[in-house]
Amino acid sequence: MLKLTWTLSLLAWSETYWRGCFICTGKKFYTVTSSKASVCLKVADFSISRQLEADKDSHHSGAAGTRCWQAREVINTARGTTVRYTRSVDVQVAGMLIFYILTKGKHPFGNVSSETEVPNNISKGEHDLTTLSCPLAKHLVEDMLAKEPKPRPSAQDLVNHPYLWDNGKRCEFLAALGNEPEIANDSPGTPSPLTMTIEGTKGDVLPNGKDWIC
Repeated sequence: MLKLTWTLSLLAWSETYWRGCFICTGKKFYTVTSSKASVCLKVADFSISRQLEADKDSHHSGAAGTRCWQAREVINTARGTTVRYTRSVDVQVAGMLIFYILTKGKHPFGNVSSETEVPNNISKGEHDLTTLSCPLAKHLVEDMLAKEPKPRPSAQDLVNHPYLWDNGKRCEFLAALGNEPEIANDSPGTPSPLTMTIEGTKGDVLPNGKDWIC
């Protein structure tokens, strides 16, 4: 359910993103579950959101948001000056939210009870993702929390991330990968660099480092 909840949140946020609207602050997702176990997601609290014009990719405004849930660009803006809000601001905050959901209440940048710990760590780009056990989830969140805005993924990149693939798509990918000449033509005694790289991830992906095919 946790994965489903934040996935739906991410998809809804992505839809907002592609309509040209960015939110500027985090903590926007509210999930309501009925007694029939259906999930209704509502994206709310757009009080400081802005609709971008077709030829614009940013908006300048005063710093806003909730402590511990602001992007690095907002925190590092000098008092009294305006912030250049871009979509990458939302990406970093969404990464914090996803980590919070997957870890059942933890913050990637520290203890939210401290007045300064989280903002200081966000400013320095120092996060701790060790409580995320899934390598794919960790890869996704780490990209979203990138210190600099430019390397952060787009919303489209996020919804296409392998962590969100179903089992069928993962099997198709592995089959296609196995048919690549570099792997298909491998000699058992002299594996290719690509095969060695894949084998090197086995301990992270498979329980107890078992073989890919058992």
